[in-house]
Amino acid sequence: MINNECQINIITSSTQCELCFSGHNDFMFDLLNCFVTGTGQTGKPKIECEQKKTKELLVKLNSFAESCEDKELKNSAFKIYDFIRDLKDNENFLILPVFGGLDKQYLDYLKFKLQSEELNIPLNDFIEQYNNLMGPINENYDIYLFGTKYCNKVEGDTSKEGRTCRFCGRVSPNASFSKKAHSISEALGNKTIITPDECDDCNKSFGDTIENDFIEYISLFRTIRGIQGKNGVPQIGSLKKKETSLSYTPNSVNVFTFDNISEFPGEITLPSTSFNPQNVYRALCKYALSVLPASLLSNFTETIKWIRSDKSLTKVPPVARCISPQVNQQPTITVFVRKVNSYDLPYTVAFLNCCGLDFVYIVPLASNDQKKFDTQSEYDAFWNKFLFKDNKFFCFETLCADQKIKFSRKIKLTQVKR
Repeated sequence: MINNECQINIITSSTQCELCFSGHNDFMFDLLNCFVTGTGQTGKPKIECEQKKTKELLVKLNSFAESCEDKELKNSAFKIYDFIRDLKDNENFLILPVFGGLDKQYLDYLKFKLQSEELNIPLNDFIEQYNNLMGPINENYDIYLFGTKYCNKVEGDTSKEGRTCRFCGRVSPNASFSKKAHSISEALGNKTIITPDECDDCNKSFGDTIENDFIEYISLFRTIRGIQGKNGVPQIGSLKKKETSLSYTPNSVNVFTFDNISEFPGEITLPSTSFNPQNVYRALCKYALSVLPASLLSNFTETIKWIRSDKSLTKVPPVARCISPQVNQQPTITVFVRKVNSYDLPYTVAFLNCCGLDFVYIVPLASNDQKKFDTQSEYDAFWNKFLFKDNKFFCFETLCADQKIKFSRKIKLTQVKR
């Protein structure tokens, strides 16, 4: 019997599923029997590393999971089943039973292999293209990704007694943690990323102020993209008030207007909205700090004061924004935290995808930064070294104003002949 901790890794070109076992080697070997592809030269069962999603495999896995009597092991078996079930039909994946852990470089190599096969690109050429794009990022930053099916758990204090809020520093029982604190606002579609150590008071305060401003800032896209918040997809405008109205139904956006449009292209005016631009930036940074491990937050003392509106900034770095090529109901956020002393790069950069928009922004005021990146030259130097230097689709906004500003919204309409 092997006593070392063992793992089963299932790897696709874009993600992976990992199960760790200690003292349950019989379970692991029984699970692996589901992946047997034949017999070897010795007559013993043979398992190929490279597998394919098939109906037959799913039947085997489901049957095995149902047969598990231990609740924890049953959940582990269904985790594997769910992961493979959600792959595309006939999608290739790798299965690797490992004792003692999987080397990251080898794991990257395996993912490259699958990606190169999918794209029909020679492996060496694919690795060279990847290194040209991502090499500087991997060399300089640790990467934290949340919002995908298997990346949702935020590392934070979950103790019932003595839990400390990551934003205000109060400790239970002086702080209450009874409510579910969404790391990214639920109104933006977030159902899965939860911060365990954000207290109820901070949760309410952010929801009433900075997060509300951000939600208002992208309200048009919430409706057009059909993003389901706590109360469904919001409608803009009210016919009862004789306002132009914008509403969403599956696969269509409905516009009702009192404007006189005699020819196309035409233009309609939606009800105006108001928000605090600097609060929009605060909310973006709050989302980033909500998902980082609590152990890193000591580097953001001044940032947290700013997020809590205890201070205001006269200048902030630009926020890059573009229309995303795809729309996901569930937001995703990737936070890059610098791991080397390269002070020409910001300590923390975040990439947020929500409501069909992509945002790239610097988290300011980190103690490990020597530059503010709020001048054009410093920001350009960062942008040209970072991942997005070749992307021409971003626009750049400066969100400095720290008071409510009223904004008008207009939509241009064109006529499509069918």
